Amino acid sequence: MKNNFLLIFFVLQLLVSLEVDAKPKYGPDPNPRATPLSISYDFFSEIQAPQFFALVSFYVPQMTHSSCSAASLAIILNAARVQLKRTSEELNITELDLIKKFNMSHWKEKLLNQDGYNGEHGIKISDFQKIVEVAFKQYGFPNATVELVQAQDTTTPLKNKMIEDLKSLSMQKFMIANFDQYVFTDDVHVGHLSPVAVYNEKKSSVLVLDTDREYFEPYWVSFDTFFSGINTKDSSNNYRGYLLIDLKNIKK
Repeated sequence: MKNNFLLIFFVLQLLVSLEVDAKPKYGPDPNPRATPLSISYDFFSEIQAPQFFALVSFYVPQMTHSSCSAASLAIILNAARVQLKRTSEELNITELDLIKKFNMSHWKEKLLNQDGYNGEHGIKISDFQKIVEVAFKQYGFPNATVELVQAQDTTTPLKNKMIEDLKSLSMQKFMIANFDQYVFTDDVHVGHLSPVAVYNEKKSSVLVLDTDREYFEPYWVSFDTFFSGINTKDSSNNYRGYLLIDLKNIKK
């Protein structure tokens, strides 16, 4: 009996210890790095943002720990295609569809192989830009352009351009951000890609549809946090940034 009481005591101590050591989901209290959409959604009662509802309708989780790029592209392509005439036979686009169809820069191996490609997982944003541009053209947007904006300095002109790009988000323009996950959510230092849904100019905050659905929901980060997260370097010592996808003249 005494041994049983000792065992229970040590288990309780362990649980208390784990609870004390556990970090808050989105960063330290009382000032977390990010704020979940589930508790901060007043923005949508103040302004129309049709691209948010299109994006969230196709918001899927990444299949693997490295496939955030494919998930981001699937979400945005499906959202954009609601503006096209579709038939009852058409399926929604999946990550796997894209990876198989556009295996450029060894994208498939980097995303699906356990060891990646030569030890490399994920994809550089400059290589991803080419995949995104080809994918949009082949899926019904022949005039689409994909601009790569790298956050390689902290100057006012770059920040102003970024704000203008965020304000331009619509059913005509979409954005995929490449950032250091730690800066946004206080998680591990790892490169990540996710769609940006809207910009709240009044609160200077950005809504990120994080593709890591195993851990996160959509969340808001301040513009300063957003800028800091993409003003970082990847494993190849290249600056991160974002892709701005402009559909141009849509043939409906």
